[in-house]
Amino acid sequence: MKLLRRVLLAILFLIVLISSLQAANLILSKSRRQSKSEGRVEKQEQPIQFAVMGDIHSDWGNFRKALERAKEEMGDKGLVVVVGDLTTIGKKMSFWKRKRFLMRVG
Repeated sequence: MKLLRRVLLAILFLIVLISSLQAANLILSKSRRQSKSEGRVEKQEQPIQFAVMGDIHSDWGNFRKALERAKEEMGDKGLVVVVGDLTTIGKKMSFWKRKRFLMRVG
């Protein structure tokens, strides 16, 4: 059981990492397209900011504040990665509620 849990966590980590890299690539390609459309030839490399959050354990009030702060500081040039422990016990209903919450806050 422990091995299965570790394998699943490793797969989840890889999925989050790949998604993050794809999002970063989209942000960079968008800034390059804008540079070309504005007539600039040089490439502008802008740093990408990441906010990594985890171990929320159903503390949604503080999590919401942290998300708002991350959005405020990074704007649309950043990426928030939530890496786990969204609930304390992990029941299916809690998971679906938290998924809807995350989809709603973007």
